[in-house]
Amino acid sequence: GAFHSLALKADGTVVAWGWDDGGQSTVPPGLDNVTAISAGYSHSVALKADGTVVAWGDNALGQLDVVENLANVIGISAGDHHTLALRANLVPAQVARLDETNVFRGRIGIGRVPAVNTLEVEGQASKTTAGNWAANSDRRIKTDIHPVTGALGMIERLNPVTFHYTPEYLEEHGIIDDVPYYNVIAQEFREVFPNAVRGSGDRLPDGSEILQVDTYPATITTLAAVKELNEKLKEKDGEIADLKARLEALEKAMNRTPKATEEGR
Repeated sequence: GAFHSLALKADGTVVAWGWDDGGQSTVPPGLDNVTAISAGYSHSVALKADGTVVAWGDNALGQLDVVENLANVIGISAGDHHTLALRANLVPAQVARLDETNVFRGRIGIGRVPAVNTLEVEGQASKTTAGNWAANSDRRIKTDIHPVTGALGMIERLNPVTFHYTPEYLEEHGIIDDVPYYNVIAQEFREVFPNAVRGSGDRLPDGSEILQVDTYPATITTLAAVKELNEKLKEKDGEIADLKARLEALEKAMNRTPKATEEGR
């Protein structure tokens, strides 16, 4: 700044020192998850991982009056007595050439600030025709391969649910429709597939991280469960065929018995 300095630490916290007549070097208590900082003449600004902005210091000219409901911010710059914020939904889309590899070298957010994943999308996405994303699954790139066993037991432990998002979450993510959704509960899903649940980078008002799930392991486990059920059905079919044969033998024996008794008389 003019006579103060800011430093952003690897843990997402901010350290400030120098001139503090307007409070520009007094970092707000509890400020964390910061991804960028900028120092003005006598005020300071921080950009948080959730795309919101925090400002502190001198407010003689409204430097700290952050625009109401400001979100999806990906860049900040503090001037002498003003601040600029660049929002994600105002950034032109990046263009990838098909003859170039790894054109996107950082995290990309569409309608939101990416916090964890290489690509993060706010709202729905669609394709012209139905189908899934393809993934490399060649046998030659895999090791330590084992069949999925006990699949029926794992599927029985899963709890598919329908749900609505809370009013607070809907208000924060205005693009989400208030309709029933189908999924699982991350905390419950983690008990069956612990590696398929992780933090999303988004946080609740209390600071706790929102969990996200990868339901693909349940899809593969369901295939294994179908195979297990098929084997059980084959066993039952064999048992039924054996019982039918025994029943037919008994019926033939019973049909012969009266005739043999009559001839004996």
